Formats: sequence, C-alpha cells, structure tokens
Amino acid sequence: MTEVLLYHLQKHSLSLSDCRGQSYDNGSNMMGHKQGVQARILQLNSKAFYIPCSSHTLNLVVADAAKSSVLSISFFGVLQRLYTLFSSSVQRWTVLKEHVKQLTLKPLSTTRWEARIDSVKVVRYQLPEILDALSALQTFAIEKGDSETMSTAKSLHGELKTWSFLLCTMTWYNVLYQINHVSKLLQSPNVSMETLRSETEGVKDYLEDFRENGIASCQTDAKDIAENLDMEMTLPEKRQRKKKRQSPYEGTDETQSTPDETFRRDFFLPMVDTALRSLSDRFSRLKGVYDLYDFLFSKENMKQTIKNGKLHERCKKLEQTLHDIDADDLALEINSSLYTFPDHVATSPFDMLNYIYSEKLLDLYSNLSIALRLLLTLPVSVASGERSFSAKKKKREKK
Repeated sequence: MTEVLLYHLQKHSLSLSDCRGQSYDNGSNMMGHKQGVQARILQLNSKAFYIPCSSHTLNLVVADAAKSSVLSISFFGVLQRLYTLFSSSVQRWTVLKEHVKQLTLKPLSTTRWEARIDSVKVVRYQLPEILDALSALQTFAIEKGDSETMSTAKSLHGELKTWSFLLCTMTWYNVLYQINHVSKLLQSPNVSMETLRSETEGVKDYLEDFRENGIASCQTDAKDIAENLDMEMTLPEKRQRKKKRQSPYEGTDETQSTPDETFRRDFFLPMVDTALRSLSDRFSRLKGVYDLYDFLFSKENMKQTIKNGKLHERCKKLEQTLHDIDADDLALEINSSLYTFPDHVATSPFDMLNYIYSEKLLDLYSNLSIALRLLLTLPVSVASGERSFSAKKKKREKK
C-alpha cells in the first residue's frame, strides 16, 4: 500500500516532503505502529501527522463493544435471524408489513457499524408489533405446513419476549444513538479539529456517565414496554458451579450473585468498558496533534495562552515540529492579531485565515497564515458518507 501511495504521488508530481497530514481507515494495515502505512510514511516524513479517520474509528469502537460479551454477540445474532426470517420470501415480508407499519427491519451491516441503530431502533419502538408479526407468521406457517418456519418464528418470539433481551435492546439503542449522532456530524466536509476533539470527548463523557447510571435508566424505559406486554420483569438465574471441596472442613462457595448483578457484570460493564477503552486507544494519536495546535483555534485560545505565559513556548514547539515557521515572528504576529482582527473573524482558524487573504495581509501575517493553513490541511475524516458495501470484499469476489 505504501508503494502504491508513493507511486501516485510521484505520478502527479507531488512531493511527500510537503505532506503535513495523513488519514486512513483504522485497519491494522493502515494504522499499525510499525508496519502500517502511516508508520512507513512517518519514517519518510516525520511532519506527516497521522490522524485516524473519525468515522471509521467510531465504527470500530462499536465493533469492539459488540464482541465484548456472549450476550452482546447473541443479541445481534437474534436481530439478524429476525431479519433473515421475514426477508426470505415476499409472503413473509407481507406478514411483517401488515403489523409493523412505521419502521421496518434492517439487515446488520459489517462495514457500517453505527447503522446498526436502524436494526435496534425498530425493535426498541415496535417490539409489540414485531411479536404480533411473529405470532401471525406462526399461524401462516401452520396453514402452509411449513414446520421449519413455524419453529423459527416461535423460537424468536420466545427470545424477544424476555426481560433480558429488552434490557439489551435499551442499552444498545442508547449507545448507538449517541455514536450515530456524532458520526454523522463528523462526516461533514467542514468539520474541524476542534469539533472532532470536543465531540469525541463528549462521547467519552456520555459513556462514563452511562456506566454509572445507564442500567437504571434502561430499566425505567423497558418497564413501560414490559408492562404493556405482560412480560415477566426478571432476569434468568445463572446456575452457580459448585467447587468440589477437598476436605469436609473447607469453606463453602462464595455468595451467589443476583441475576441483576450478573447482567451488569457479564453484559453491561464489558460493553461500556470495551467502548471506553477502544475510544481512548483509537483516538490517542489525536491528543498529540491537538495539543500542538489548540492555541491557534481562536482569539480566545490565543489570549489564554498569552495569559498563561505559554505563547513563546507553544510557538517554539510548533517551529521545532514543523520547521515551516519562525517561532519569534509567529508570537509577534499573534500578539498583533489580537488587536487588529475583528472579533467576528477570530472565532475559528478558517475565518482568521480567510480574513488575512481577503484583506491582503499576507505580508504582515506570513507565519500565522502558514500555521493556520497547516492546521486546516490536517484531515479529520476520509469519509464524507457511509456505505453498506465493502470495496475490498467486491475485489475478492471478482477474483
């Protein structure tokens, strides 16, 4: 991949030494610390900062969380079986549409992870209607003498009408909704480094709060649905394996966990903790780049840096890292800009740079303009939209 990239740069007469940022999806072949494309490019040009694609990263955070426990894997397996059952024939789909009229079942995509909210949302808001559709499908299958369909529909009906499945639905919907909201925002072509930082921190803060209070809120939301369905609101008892005592004097086993404690320990905490850990690991590179440039994000940031006595230090660090600007001159230009730039154009790097060019002030703010251009050149995402297919998979199928 690195050779292909270098070939195309050379083909279009682009010098790698001019590169100041690189971003790819978060596959190991691209982001690997030693053999990934980003690592190889950094060996050739240390100024080509690597920033993980925000949209792909959030997809992978969800992917990691979905594999965090047996119950999470089973939950998405049930959703896929549900879609497969109804979508396998026109007659079955007609039965579904007769009962589920607002939202419709969606397949689980392997390349568009946060879109799983589409699959969870229909169950979250139309579980009674889906259960009615499964009951109707059982009747339809009996009339047709289709024992396999009848058995599958009955099995799914039983799995969906459980307190455990309902709590899983509520938990996953809350997490996916938050990630989907942020992911769509980060796919905007105008999204900035500051927005990326604040939004990912927002997801982290949400998950940390959800870890402490999420189960209670999910139980409250699930209770109304369960009462409407006359569903028993109890989790299954997990059989405690008894440890064989080596002597009659050995103590008995530890106190058995309650079903609620088991659910929290085996499903809820692994899911949330895995998402938090994955979010921290996959966005860890962002912090270094953010800390290098954040004093240039706005007039207020510049003022605060001066107030803290850190302006020259920050400019010097930028000079040592990029070698494209003079730290002393940059500090002087920033000080001057605080008095000359109108407040309405000093709220973002783009507005400040646009003001410099529109007012023909490039000679006065040459270093500041270079720093702002480099900041704005950094890629935040390589995805302007999601797709439900895999280009790599299509290539493999052609072969």
